[in-house]
Formats: sequence, C-alpha cells, structure tokens
Amino acid sequence: MSCPYSPDIDHSNPQIQSDVVKFLNFLVDDIGFSSFRFDFAVGFAAHIQRSYVARSKNVFSVAEYWHGDSRVLQNYINATSGQMCVFDFSLYYILKRCIATDTYSEITPNLCGVIGVDSLRAVTFVENHDTAHLDSPTNENTGSSSQILSAYAFILTHPGNPCLYCEHLYDNKNSKEVEQMRETIFSLCRIRKEAGIHAGVSVDVNQAREHLYCAVIHGNKQKVALELGSEVWHPSQLNDTRSWRDHPDICNESLSPCFYFYLILPQVIFCFVF
Repeated sequence: MSCPYSPDIDHSNPQIQSDVVKFLNFLVDDIGFSSFRFDFAVGFAAHIQRSYVARSKNVFSVAEYWHGDSRVLQNYINATSGQMCVFDFSLYYILKRCIATDTYSEITPNLCGVIGVDSLRAVTFVENHDTAHLDSPTNENTGSSSQILSAYAFILTHPGNPCLYCEHLYDNKNSKEVEQMRETIFSLCRIRKEAGIHAGVSVDVNQAREHLYCAVIHGNKQKVALELGSEVWHPSQLNDTRSWRDHPDICNESLSPCFYFYLILPQVIFCFVF
C-alpha cells in the first residue's frame, strides 16, 4: 500500500525481506531488543509481517492496525497465524465512551474488544502518542485525571497485555497531578502483579449498565474486585472489607472525592469505585 508520509518499500522483494530480517536480528542479538512494534501494519501484507517475526527469534511483536472493529483486528491476527498481537483499538474506543458517559453496557455481554476474543494477543492501552491528539467524547484529548485512572484500573485488572502512556506518568512541569496519577498507576501495576493477573485471566462481570460496572477478576494468586461508575457496589459474597484509607499505598488522600477503594482480604485485593 502506497503511503504519502512513509517510504514506499516493496516488501514482496526477496532482497528487501532478507535485509529487513537481518536488521531485526541485529536489533535482537546486538542491541538487546526483546519486542517489536510494527507501525502502520495495514500498509503491507500480514503474511510478510508473520515471516519477519518468525525469522527474528519470534520475539513478542505488536501491530498498530488502527481499526475500531474487533472482528477486523481478529481477522488480521488470523492472517498472521497468531504470530502478531494488536493494539486493542476496539476496547480503547468503547472504554473511553463508557467512562465519559458513565454507561458501561457496551463492555458486555462478552468482554468487548480483542480482549473478549483473543486476550493473549490484545495489547491494551488508555492513550498513545497518536490518539492523545484526537478529540474525545469529552472534548478533551485524554479526559480528566479521574477518567484516565478509571481506564487504567480497567486495563490493569483485566485480560490482555496492558501498556502505559509516558505522558500519564511524567511531564515537563513535574506537576502534582501527574505525580499523583503516576503513584496510583504504579499501585495498580503492583496489584496486577501481586494478584497474578495475566493476559488470559478470567473475569466474572456482575453488572455493566448505566452508572455501574463491577466485576471479579480471578488472578492466579488472588481475586480482584473492580468497580467503576457513579453508583456503589458492595460485593455481598466477599467478606472482611476495609476502606481504601486502610491501604495508603493504593490511594492518595487528594483523590478522595473521586476514588474509593475497598480492600477485601484474603481472597480479593481491592474494589475500586469511581
């Protein structure tokens, strides 16, 4: 596919393929790369991308195949024989709409996006260097801090391979807001690790409707209860509940108007309420 803002490379040319594979193996063997991101994956054939990865140590590889339909993304994955993962743009758009409108019905009946059909090959994200410049349903680029953190609470407790956006962690101004977001995001990362939540983890969605999304995620080590929305959910089947104020590592006092955490021990780590 010809593209006006990138070189028009003939990937069907055997010499081009050989040179690309040589360069990819140089990145792995000499530089130490452990994964690849394929930009503009729609621009050349999926079977060529599959070949490049297979011939370069089969490192973890994710494609930027920018499409909001999970069926289209799944078709691309199938065309690579499962060799490539994809950024889950379908989940990105749906989750942004749900959080902005406080209505979560789009997430079910099955989990939306690629995480609902092939979670091992779904790379989830809240924002990236391209989408941050787009208009959102809230007429803001990325939404408020509470909306951003709600999205991270979802992707960091759910199936898929989550990634973080640098500008949500650091900025040139070293602002207090970004510092607080970074602390909460890192706490969510620790929770994911401690609970043993992985790309193929199972999720029991309790409710997904206007004002409320709540689910229990079954990690290998512990379960995590997640709540998003303006309504409050108290998981009756879970005992030994303590408020987020008993867990200062997870929450910052300044976020208390928007965030409530319920620590549930020993089987369930926390319940997040927005």
